[in-house]
Amino acid sequence: MITDDGVRSGVMRMLNTHQTTVSVPEISVGRSAARCPVCQARALDIVLLVRTPANPFRPSDPIAARHVTQATSTAAPISTINANTIAPDTAPTLACWSVNGKVPGDRWRGSLRTTGGWRTVSAPRGPYADASLLEWGSITKGLVGTTASITLEVERPVAYYLPGVPDAAMAVADLVHHTSGLPRVPATIRDSLFRDPYRSAVGVPLDLAAALPVSPRGQYVYSNLGYALLGAVLDKVHGDWFAAVRDHVLQPAGITSAALVPDPSDRVMPRLLGRAIRPWALGASSFAAAGGVWSTFDDLCRYADWALESGAPRSRTVSWQRSVTSIWINGEVRAAGAVIASAGGVTAVVHALAKAPGATDRIAAALVEQEVRRTPDG
Repeated sequence: MITDDGVRSGVMRMLNTHQTTVSVPEISVGRSAARCPVCQARALDIVLLVRTPANPFRPSDPIAARHVTQATSTAAPISTINANTIAPDTAPTLACWSVNGKVPGDRWRGSLRTTGGWRTVSAPRGPYADASLLEWGSITKGLVGTTASITLEVERPVAYYLPGVPDAAMAVADLVHHTSGLPRVPATIRDSLFRDPYRSAVGVPLDLAAALPVSPRGQYVYSNLGYALLGAVLDKVHGDWFAAVRDHVLQPAGITSAALVPDPSDRVMPRLLGRAIRPWALGASSFAAAGGVWSTFDDLCRYADWALESGAPRSRTVSWQRSVTSIWINGEVRAAGAVIASAGGVTAVVHALAKAPGATDRIAAALVEQEVRRTPDG
């Protein structure tokens, strides 16, 4: 059994390991990386700034994270620079963290939850002040996996509910846990920076014949196709997968703003050369259950509260990723990313626009790391 102290010490062991480079993953359709964003703290670029009377701030050699002993309470947002107190025996007097794939302050929102409750780290500005609903991306899978676990016999074959599925042995639980052997997306959908890969699936039922495994059952292969198929199973049982999600997750969590196809004027969207970057049509497609939900930022935080409630059944986080010391769920779509990450008694919720792949994970990792260091026994 892992105690709170064990979790905290485990987090600190991760945070005290330093790397100076980050490998940025390739962009892929609806990517939700199976990696721990808190572990990403090891990949933060920690840049040393030396201050002397004759030498103003300037970059120098990287230093190990273990030299940073406590974050100051007046640190600037992690999207720019965070000042940190350095151990007395360390010559430099100030270090700053630079998150790879920096996100301007008006292009992300963030909140932290500790034992004292929630507090805002990055308030709504820019596009976030102009509209209210933001994309969850693959965090949608958390809602769908929980609903399936609560309402279906997950060990039953998918073919019991959908006889047209080619693999008769594939179980509902395989879809929930990404062990069905199905590919990320069917061959008819291609990654593209400039084209909406889901546009062709709008208003078209999911092609069950396309649910052909490409790897052995039981092997982890992240699959949007698998969750689209899980949505089809819920449609078969409940008549409407999103209505079932509303009954079993959204309403119990107090979430009222969730929608699949919100009014364009309500959508938080980045702009390029003065024009809004059009989001993928996920919510209107047969792949909506894999990443189509929009809601307010506050409702995304309410989902984090509900899913991570103390003593809650494991079904609430059945679709989340876990390591020994942390739990998280994330998602990325065309021009936005979101993550909920929790470790050491600290939960971070971050949403960002027009960012490098994985930027939300790195911001959340930095926020959790900073907060853990603020604790007296951190």
